[in-house]
Amino acid sequence: MDTPTRAHFASEAAHFQQGITYLESITASQQSDEPVENLQEILSSRWGDGFLQVRSLLLALTSQSACDTVKDEYLDMLNTLRENPPVWSCFEVISREEDNLFLIQDALYPGEQKLLYAPALHQESPYVFSLLVDTGSILLTHGPAVPIVSLLPDDFRFFLSGFGAAPENPKEFSSEVLSRFPEFISLLEIADKELDAFDSGVIRHYGRHLCGGLDAYAAILEPMKRKEIKGIVRYQYWGLSEESSGQSPWTEQYAGGFPPVFYADTHTNSLYLMTSCREDMAMVCTQLARSCPEIPINIEEYEHSAYPHVMSLCSSLPDFSAPWDHYDKPFMEHIDIELGKFSKYLKLLTEELTALKDEKDYDRINRCEELGVDFHEYEQYLNKSIQHNSTYEVEAQDRPFELEHLRAPDPSLLGYFDESLEDSVLFSLDESQKTINLILELAGNANINKIDTQHLTFTVEDLFTPEFDIMDLTVMNSLFYLLLQAEGKWYSLRSYAVEILKLFGYSLLDDLDMDTAEFIKALSNCAVRRLLPMGILEAQERPKGEVRHRGTYTIRPSSFLTEFLRIADIPD
Repeated sequence: MDTPTRAHFASEAAHFQQGITYLESITASQQSDEPVENLQEILSSRWGDGFLQVRSLLLALTSQSACDTVKDEYLDMLNTLRENPPVWSCFEVISREEDNLFLIQDALYPGEQKLLYAPALHQESPYVFSLLVDTGSILLTHGPAVPIVSLLPDDFRFFLSGFGAAPENPKEFSSEVLSRFPEFISLLEIADKELDAFDSGVIRHYGRHLCGGLDAYAAILEPMKRKEIKGIVRYQYWGLSEESSGQSPWTEQYAGGFPPVFYADTHTNSLYLMTSCREDMAMVCTQLARSCPEIPINIEEYEHSAYPHVMSLCSSLPDFSAPWDHYDKPFMEHIDIELGKFSKYLKLLTEELTALKDEKDYDRINRCEELGVDFHEYEQYLNKSIQHNSTYEVEAQDRPFELEHLRAPDPSLLGYFDESLEDSVLFSLDESQKTINLILELAGNANINKIDTQHLTFTVEDLFTPEFDIMDLTVMNSLFYLLLQAEGKWYSLRSYAVEILKLFGYSLLDDLDMDTAEFIKALSNCAVRRLLPMGILEAQERPKGEVRHRGTYTIRPSSFLTEFLRIADIPD
């Protein structure tokens, strides 16, 4: 038998396209027995025409009147389509065979590779979303063909799983898409957008339930930062030291940039793990397997993965339930409760200050009762607020570490300490080739691949994120400002930690949810794990043991840092 030619496929495709147009015309006036929810929302989107086009075709395939009235020349085509109904598909473009001929494979349910005839398809991305019509020998696209630029196949699975759907084959997937097309439109709206907000190392969240109970992993979880609400415990990596109980099994770097988060349900003794990339998921599971060899664990397994922008979209959709909602719900409810309390506290404080200004009496106890506020909790809030805004009181054991001779920044400049290096008014930057060569030389071969020579500031700023999260820039700018003031002299890391706390008072500790000892430990771990290996700092001795834990080793800025940054001249 002769191999079908491109002309043959083109002729067959044209015949089917004519037949589809014909089928749509004879069912255009028919109404579906199942009304579409939010039809107006669909029609107002840019996918409205495509949806009606597809729905009209699917209606024709189930319509008895279509079968009764269809022309003989299209009867075989109608039977073919009824035997192999068109399906919505997210498919991968394997290769372009000829101008209009592509070799494709279903991206969610990989199997046999098939030929697709699609004159309008431009191979802009590896994945495409469209309705596929099976002619018996080749596939055709029908309706919109959306290039999938900012999604992966797992994002579609994640999306449907939030509505309780777990389709196991292309037909079931297509049925779910059709039944939830209004929601699917929101996903399609972001599918063809470039990920211009992210670089090539874009974060992608991965999650899975773990085998075994909470007791099995207790030694691993114990050194982590712990918070419990209503029997749900959240464990977060927070600058663990080598001296932590049981020897910390965690490596010093995370490919995704953010450390893992464990959720434990003490009621069901279950454990859930989330990481910010697949490599970190495999790394953490490898460490878990080594620490608990008696518990079987598949290193490569995960239950869901999704981009942050997909997770954000899904959280805004009614009826969507994320896999981690059970674990995260108490913490979100706690935030809502705290915000509600704060709103009432603010009202009470405003009233009391107004009464004081007008020299009127104010009954704080009765007013708290009227607003349903616990009086003692409100008193504690007021005392904490006073401390939060007060000057940091250096603890007795830290007073010998103070660097009184360093010139502190003018208080008017403290508002600039949370700015990025590129926007900084505190420093002038030198990103010349000389500076780049210095960090490449000091960092060594093991760390060269972590340096973005085109965006040197990003490389430096990211070193502080694992320990200090949203306060990373404040801590970084404070440390660098003080280091440059020291003019190359050796001082202990603990001294810099104390001076940073003196700059920002208790507010920094509150924002980080740390005490002084935890802050010193976090800054030390940041230095040992990243700043020293990356050539940002120098140390007189190798920090280890109690010296590392307490931050009592001495440091100074490297030649790279003093070349890269200089304190800017601020006009009076």
